[in-house]
Amino acid sequence: MDRVEVAVRRPQGPDERLRVGTVLSRTGTLARVQWNDDGAVEENVRLGGENLLAVAGTRRHQFLMDLPALIERFTSDPVAVVVELLRESSKGLKAQAIKELLIELGLEPAAVERAWRGVQAKLSKRDDVRIRANTYRWVWPRPAEDVIDSPDPSAGAEATASPVPETPPAAPAVSATAPEAVPEIPAAPPAEAGAKATARETPAPIRTSSSPAADAADAVEAAEERARVLAERCERLERDLRSASDRAIRLRTSQERQLRIDVVRALAGLAAEVEEMVIGRATPELIVERVRNLVAGQALHPVGAVGEEPGFDPALHEPLAGAPEPGTPVSVIRPGYRWATSEEILLHRALVEQVRA
Repeated sequence: MDRVEVAVRRPQGPDERLRVGTVLSRTGTLARVQWNDDGAVEENVRLGGENLLAVAGTRRHQFLMDLPALIERFTSDPVAVVVELLRESSKGLKAQAIKELLIELGLEPAAVERAWRGVQAKLSKRDDVRIRANTYRWVWPRPAEDVIDSPDPSAGAEATASPVPETPPAAPAVSATAPEAVPEIPAAPPAEAGAKATARETPAPIRTSSSPAADAADAVEAAEERARVLAERCERLERDLRSASDRAIRLRTSQERQLRIDVVRALAGLAAEVEEMVIGRATPELIVERVRNLVAGQALHPVGAVGEEPGFDPALHEPLAGAPEPGTPVSVIRPGYRWATSEEILLHRALVEQVRA
């Protein structure tokens, strides 16, 4: 039977109609189409999007021609729709490819996602669908004559009453010119087997060894599936890292903002105290003492006092001019401050000048 390819153009608006045409020639996704409603008019169209390719008479063709019927069929029996599409596929389809194919035919993505979990579970129980490496293939079901049904329970008495032959019947003679050998006749079961020997059992399905090409294809698919799983894990890890980084940035920003507020609040309190004391005509010594008490409450400790003359220490002193040698007598002009928390931090070095002899 010849495979006649057709192009189906789905309507993109309420005023458009479904168009079907015969594909006269095709190179990749570019096709020469003769639309049925235009007679002899031919057009070059790009396949994909609104222009979909199908083989005349296939289920894909029928689904594209009648979207309401497809929606009704998928709603009532989504497994049957998927199996029919697998039968027409020349190769196996992965789960994502099946869902994309259903959406391409016109089904809503949300409806496909809702139905897919149930479809996936039912496909795994079918004899005519093989699932390997997340790839679904339709396979020819085993012929009925190859399946030996279990005996009817009502016929059990007759089966057990039948005598078991002591020896197998003689094989028919075959002439020397026979093209094939006589098939081997199975030996009769031992007499002591009793009723168990009379029960007919259904043989297990014979697993045929796959060809090297099929094994290689399965190995490639398995590798692709592993790569896909790893890519998904990496993508989830990247999302988690970005989320953790965003949370850390927000936390750090919040902490820095609170720290600035605390510093400004402490500075505002100090300014208010000083202004209150100045207006009250407090002595400079009292003002200094109050300020030191305030900063001591924040674990701040002065480095030196104004007028002190310690030996120059580069780690604690900032010279007003020049570069005194360590140990050189200097005079403190402005004290520095250390912050004693879990560790001691030098906030400001004391401003000093060299003592002149």
